[in-house]
Amino acid sequence: SRAAATATAVAATAAEEEAAGAAKAAEERAAAETAATAEAARVAEEEAATKASKEAAAAAEAARVEEEAAAAAQAAEAQAAEEEAAAEAARLAAEAKAARAAEEAKRAAEKEEAAAEAAEAAAISDRGAET
Repeated sequence: SRAAATATAVAATAAEEEAAGAAKAAEERAAAETAATAEAARVAEEEAATKASKEAAAAAEAARVEEEAAAAAQAAEAQAAEEEAAAEAARLAAEAKAARAAEEAKRAAEKEEAAAEAAEAAAISDRGAET
């Protein structure tokens, strides 16, 4: 009976050791899985942050390019307006010059006409004096 008790004790000890080993293995497996999950989460977070930062940089660049284009368009518009104003001023100056020239030509023609009339009158009075 003592042998049976010893055998039972040995079997119980073996079972206990086996259970402890299995528990330790399960614990190690769980720790490894936790570490792997944490690493995967860290990598995913890093990739997401990198992607977000790249997208932000691209958006900033697009905004800068758009701003530059808008500034260039505004400058071109301002230049066109300036050129238009200069052309209008030149047109007005040319018109004024033409009007002055026409006025001078009219005065010259009137003077010429007056001189011709005076000459005619003088010729008539000369003829009158001759007779």
